[in-house]
Amino acid sequence: MGNTELTKPKLEATRTVTIRDVARHVGVTPMTVSRVFNGTGRISEGTRAAVRQAMDELGYEPNLNAQRLAGARDERTVALLLPKLDFDITLRKIAALQQMLSDRGYSVPLHAFGALTEPKVNEHVQLAHEMRRQKPRAIICKFGALPPDAQREIRAYQQEGGLVVSFNEPADLECDQVLFDREDNHYQSARYLLELGHRDIGFWSTSTHQSNMLASDRIKGFQRALREFGVAERPEWVMHSGDFTSNESSGAELGDRLLAMKERPTALCIVNDSAAQACVARLIRGGVRVPEDMSVITHDDLPIARFGVVPLTAVSHPIDETAEVIVEMLIDRLEN
Repeated sequence: MGNTELTKPKLEATRTVTIRDVARHVGVTPMTVSRVFNGTGRISEGTRAAVRQAMDELGYEPNLNAQRLAGARDERTVALLLPKLDFDITLRKIAALQQMLSDRGYSVPLHAFGALTEPKVNEHVQLAHEMRRQKPRAIICKFGALPPDAQREIRAYQQEGGLVVSFNEPADLECDQVLFDREDNHYQSARYLLELGHRDIGFWSTSTHQSNMLASDRIKGFQRALREFGVAERPEWVMHSGDFTSNESSGAELGDRLLAMKERPTALCIVNDSAAQACVARLIRGGVRVPEDMSVITHDDLPIARFGVVPLTAVSHPIDETAEVIVEMLIDRLEN
């Protein structure tokens, strides 16, 4: 048996390309290279192009962790912080925000808990703290929906020089805010039913108006429409989810509750499309015709409103418009 000669693979020593290497290659200062990478400072387009080309040719990879530990912010990152996701409006807003910011060259990581989990307060704080530690240039969040300790993390981030834009509900924070008039939205839906001639109208929300500001705005709009038409509110028909787990299960629970009533409303305002379609499915199964026996109007106007068991009239939610305002407001702060 002959001798077998093993050949060891040739190992080549490699050295990490530094910012100084790029600067030397182009003939500029390391500070200029740093400004090109971070998108800051007044640098000519010719110099920017030369620096980017050198980065590609030399294989330069910036050490983001080192930059953040040293106190530098990631100038091209805008973080999204949400206390909790849902399967409806929130996800669509997030998708719109991520697409619009990505088109402008920003990285947009999402920090959130899943829709079917109920995070503890300390988990919210940990989430906010970890995001703050990563030093994004800006944060988009639902500040008003965060618990106080998590809000303190956002305040600290802002005091350290970070930008904050809050949306959805009013925020007790000096920052840009984008709010949606839910009171008028629900006023319009109730008024629509009243103009059709309905006077026995019910209302359903995912939470009580005493415990939630958004629910409070919704019921105020509903009540305003009733007052304008001189219609008395029926407290037994103003309903909310008892133990909320999902829009679908809560909507089905509402359908069962309506079926058990001796006297039912002839029309119903429901706060979102998924709950409305689940309620309608349960009503039809129980022998109630929609809209012949009970008219249902919903909110958000997502595809399920049109393509569910029964096509439903829906008051739309300005998803793309909200995202556009948030992005334009933020870009104006970042770049101007």
